[in-house]
Amino acid sequence: MDHQSIFNAMRAVVEAPGYRLLKGYKNDFYVHDAKQLQDGWAVGAQYLWIVREHGTHLAQIGAHAKINEYASAALSTAMSSGSEYEIYHLSAKGVKQITHEEARIRLLALEYVTHGESVRDASGKTVATFTVDRVWMERTQTGSVSFCTSPEVQKTKAFLVSLNQIAMAEMVKAWGSWFCTVQSVNVDGRDIAQLLTDQPQQLVLA
Repeated sequence: MDHQSIFNAMRAVVEAPGYRLLKGYKNDFYVHDAKQLQDGWAVGAQYLWIVREHGTHLAQIGAHAKINEYASAALSTAMSSGSEYEIYHLSAKGVKQITHEEARIRLLALEYVTHGESVRDASGKTVATFTVDRVWMERTQTGSVSFCTSPEVQKTKAFLVSLNQIAMAEMVKAWGSWFCTVQSVNVDGRDIAQLLTDQPQQLVLA
């Protein structure tokens, strides 16, 4: 399924007659979630989607422990709010409602693990190395992340999207704060944003 099919399935949930959630802050879904899917959806990617009475939270999971930690915090916030909410798992198979416990179990699984300046897949094989360069710019904690991938790695869009997530997480670790940005991400000397724009479905780098 492409990102539009996934978004349409999500719309079917929140626009169903008599749906009791998402009564406010609808831009969370129609603007922010839509853009996140458009920019980052890839076959193989997984997301948790939390729908509350007022707003939604969409998070890609599995690429980095720090990202899963952020999604876990969103789950805890929803649970402790005392308000009703629903959790959905998004994948190439579609949009499926899951329980809080099922979400917690999914957050324990990681497709990639960083160790020092290397990225390893679930089997422990190194798929990339990286460097993080921090820059303090106009009162903003930012910087750039550069990846050098292993020659045998198939560089699909899903892999590149995961590298984007890893870059953000490693920048957070470098600054010790979520209040930072990533100015640029390079993969083997090429800008990752341009790579994702040029070939939205699947990428193979020379």
